[in-house]
Formats: sequence, structure tokens, C-alpha cells
Amino acid sequence: MSCLLGRAKESEDPLVAATIVFEARFIEPRSELLAAVAGPIGEKLDAAGVEAAGRKDWQEAYEAFRGAGQADPTRALSRRRAEDVRDRRLKIRAYDTKKGTKDRDLE
Repeated sequence: MSCLLGRAKESEDPLVAATIVFEARFIEPRSELLAAVAGPIGEKLDAAGVEAAGRKDWQEAYEAFRGAGQADPTRALSRRRAEDVRDRRLKIRAYDTKKGTKDRDLE
């Protein structure tokens, strides 16, 4: 377990680190070490997703938000942001501007 989390910490690519943490969670789901490693990775990916959404790069934003949710499943806002940018990427949902709804902190 600690080997996997060590690899996740050392990984230069946060998406790879998120995948490693996701796999580690299956091996030892109640490990106290997970939160210490997963939290910063989730934060980094969430920030990258917001930045990509600001550029309207929906694919990159989706991958970042999804990775944040994989690394740290307690990040509900990251999962909801992933849903929003997925919808925009696939052009499957019209956003209702008349009712005053807006994306969840994407803009």
C-alpha cells in the first residue's frame, strides 16, 4: 500500500497519480494514508479543471475533474463539475440562462 502511495506522490502527472490512488483504495480502502496523499492530488486536479474550463477546453477539464474525483471520492463538487463539462463537451444539455442557472463555479 505505501509503495503505491509513494509512487502516486512521486508522479509528475497528477492524472497518473489519481489512477494510482484509485487502485490503492481497492487494496486498503480504510487506510489513513490515503487522505494525506489523495487530498492534494484532488485539489491540484480540481484547480487544473477550473483553469481548463475557463479556456473552454472541455475534454481537458473533464479529465481533470474526473481524476480529482477518482483520487478523492469525497470531492462532490469535482464530480458535479465533471458532469457539467462532460455535458458541454458532448453538447447534450442546454443551459437554461432564463432561470438564472449557471455552471458550478466554472466561470
